[in-house]
Amino acid sequence: MSEVVCVIPITRGEWITTTSETWEGLYFAEFVIDWSLFKDCIGKLYVETMHANSLVPPKCGWLRLAYQQEPANFITIEDSEIETSQKVSARWQLLESDWFDIPEEPGVSCVWVQGKTRKGHECSLALATLVIAK
Repeated sequence: MSEVVCVIPITRGEWITTTSETWEGLYFAEFVIDWSLFKDCIGKLYVETMHANSLVPPKCGWLRLAYQQEPANFITIEDSEIETSQKVSARWQLLESDWFDIPEEPGVSCVWVQGKTRKGHECSLALATLVIAK
């Protein structure tokens, strides 16, 4: 069993939607961190996502974490990806990623939630939290 060492709330509860088919949307509510403080740790991303009632299922998208240490150089955090889809029974969903390795980059990083969709689809994000465990 893992021991939680840090919980980082990422967003403030603002619905933001993207229809981007590449990892260009949903850059918001970023935070800064020094990954080297979490040597040999794992993480899990939790999100609240919503799909509009007017859409015809299945509308799908993906959310993930990425970070920058230099402008315009996003580094994907492998295995932090979460697939979203519209559910007829529930407009909003609480989802979680699998556990993934926390980067061990020295220095300060700016971390973002990114989103992308299939053509003609959308994905949204209201809340996100990163849990770091040893």
